[in-house]
Amino acid sequence: MTLYSIVMVLCSTMAQLGDPAIPTTKGRVISVAEDTVTIAVRAGEEPVLGDKIEIYIELPDLDGIAVLATGRVTQVTETSAIARLESKTGRIGKNQLVRVTPSKLARSSNKPIADTVSEPMPTPSPSTGRPPVPAPINADLTRAVGTALPAPLPENLGLGGVKGRPLNSLSSEPTNGDFAAPVRSFQQAVLRIGNPARGAWGTGFVISRAKRWVATNAHVADIAKIAVLNESRTSYKVEKIWYHGGVIRFMDDGKTLIQSANPADGEVDTECSDIAILKLEAVGPDLPAEVVLASPEETFGIMGSRVGILGYPGYQHDQFIQPDVFASATFVQGSVSRMTGLRHVPNAAMVQRQSVAYDARTYGGFSGSPVFLSNGRVVAVHNHSHRDAGERTLAQGLRVDVLWELLHREKLCDCVSGEPLGLPEQIAFTLAPDPRVEKLRRAQRQLAQSADLILHDEFEEAQHILKDAKLLLPDYWRLYWQSSRNITHYLADEWEDLPVQNKTSW
Repeated sequence: MTLYSIVMVLCSTMAQLGDPAIPTTKGRVISVAEDTVTIAVRAGEEPVLGDKIEIYIELPDLDGIAVLATGRVTQVTETSAIARLESKTGRIGKNQLVRVTPSKLARSSNKPIADTVSEPMPTPSPSTGRPPVPAPINADLTRAVGTALPAPLPENLGLGGVKGRPLNSLSSEPTNGDFAAPVRSFQQAVLRIGNPARGAWGTGFVISRAKRWVATNAHVADIAKIAVLNESRTSYKVEKIWYHGGVIRFMDDGKTLIQSANPADGEVDTECSDIAILKLEAVGPDLPAEVVLASPEETFGIMGSRVGILGYPGYQHDQFIQPDVFASATFVQGSVSRMTGLRHVPNAAMVQRQSVAYDARTYGGFSGSPVFLSNGRVVAVHNHSHRDAGERTLAQGLRVDVLWELLHREKLCDCVSGEPLGLPEQIAFTLAPDPRVEKLRRAQRQLAQSADLILHDEFEEAQHILKDAKLLLPDYWRLYWQSSRNITHYLADEWEDLPVQNKTSW
């Protein structure tokens, strides 16, 4: 088949979405479960029951799309909408584009259902300060992850001592829920972490002033370039990053899982050991404060306890660029309502219940914030939040022993306040081998090869390579985007030489 024939076949599968006279809303898929999908849309553009949805792949260089599925909205919450699929011509995955077309029913509310969704890029955007919404857990994923928990801790594990500095009069026992003392004690230990060039921000907290170590989430570490002091413009460059060995990522097809510390492999799945430590550059003033980590044994008994959180909400990000206006850390509090194993395993032993839920009203940008008791001890690291169908905030954090696992593996414990005894030095986490990973890596190499051929006007050869890649991985969306790019360049280069009858057929 000639390239021109391939062009005609591809274009016959493309269509413009909807009637331009009908107002529509763009969004993206955040989870898939059998014949239903959960979607997020722009703030203030709330769908209603019965609205039509179209899930599609965009071919930007040809100004067209390929529709993969259609359906109808069956449920609406404040942060998402659920739709049942009516027809499907391709595989549906996380982060795919969605267009919502209003039904004939009148809209009854203007309440926003989600944070603003950025326009999709050819490459799925890396995590920003706003934590991603978790997808529902399914049996296949649970089987793929396997054992994701450390070995049991010894029964005689005691409370960790404070090394190198006093507790500033903080008691080792939680008080009646007054968090004023711990907030005053280490509010300047909570830093704003991110990349100003990209406008992507999260939170981190100092665990060693002397070593300039800052704990945060792995998905925040992926975008970490600088750390900024609270109520200040004093900033520090990030010099080094240590990732937890149990970090799991979605590769750029949006569904293949890989155990990796490399941000180039994809976005972090927030249901994993989403923890990292940053080392800040030894330039600038000394860090003014540090936190004290609770021992794992102390965290076993926090069910029902009041906890406080200090972080940088996403709605303050624009203040960073305004003169004489500092982005201040925000304090919120709530109660620990649930503790489960990673990936929400409910019947895990207490030593394995490293996922902590609490009812504090957190915001995008709080990722990496310390979650602490009223005695000032940090018991968890906040890593994501969302709202349920009843419009209640569901905040999630990783118990502090996940951070201790990383500290022990990298042999960093000696300079951190509150060291416990007896933690395992190696992380007992393995992700089941997935043959799709190697296929995806091969397809990515073929993409790079085709891009070089397109650059040198070798359109036919590029199309043959892409065809082979599609046989290897037919549902890899980037291959189709690259094909559309190749075709656009081909037409721009060969248009004058095409027969008139072929031109008019376009």
